[in-house]
Amino acid sequence: MIVGDSFQPLVVTGGDATPPSAATPAAAATVHLFEYGFELPATLASGRQVWEVTNAGREPHELLLAWSPEPITREQAMELLLAESQDATPSGGGPSGREILGIGGLGWLTPGATAWAEVELQPGTYVVLCYVFDPETGMPHAAKGMVDVFTVGGASSPTP
Repeated sequence: MIVGDSFQPLVVTGGDATPPSAATPAAAATVHLFEYGFELPATLASGRQVWEVTNAGREPHELLLAWSPEPITREQAMELLLAESQDATPSGGGPSGREILGIGGLGWLTPGATAWAEVELQPGTYVVLCYVFDPETGMPHAAKGMVDVFTVGGASSPTP
């Protein structure tokens, strides 16, 4: 018995075989990630929008976005994240009863890479952080200070 192969290769002749590039989405905000921080616009509008996110650092980074039900400072957010990472979060949501709720973001970006994230922001307080782990210490970049807080609309963060 002879087994045949009916596969017929697709051959492209003439013209440009390279597909056209996808259009770059219109971004409402540009965000840069670096060691160990974020560069965010001074003001951000509420509503559904696209962010252009670029890793301007020398290490992989990510942009995780969380919402806080009440105003929170960067220091309070870091305290809460460190307590959670050590699995020592007291009952009631964390230090001083605070909590933050993850709402999305963008996974690991290699150095120099750009990606787009769709976010929906309501007025309030938000926390951005990077949870990429440092290979030497095993600690997330957030533990090295890669945490920032911003507000949308009339809400504001308390003074430290």
